[in-house]
Amino acid sequence: MLSCNSPKKEEVKEEKVNTEETQEPLVGADRDEHGCITSAGFSWSELQQTCVQLWEAGVRLNPVEVKGDDSVISAFVLFNKDESKAEIVLPK
Repeated sequence: MLSCNSPKKEEVKEEKVNTEETQEPLVGADRDEHGCITSAGFSWSELQQTCVQLWEAGVRLNPVEVKGDDSVISAFVLFNKDESKAEIVLPK
């Protein structure tokens, strides 16, 4: 069966798309003045003249006594190759 009245075509809605790119910081792109990636836990060692992860390169010093629910905040000691010099890194 044929009809003279064809169904209405659906109206095409034009949708605008925001093409502006937002600049999000890249993961690992947060470098300090020495080039150390701070988000990966690296910090500059003056003694070793390189970026280090303190918990990997240093010796951890924890408090002797922790009171109640206090957080344990560690200090670290880094040594040069022949252990004749030390660098102490205190918590901020």
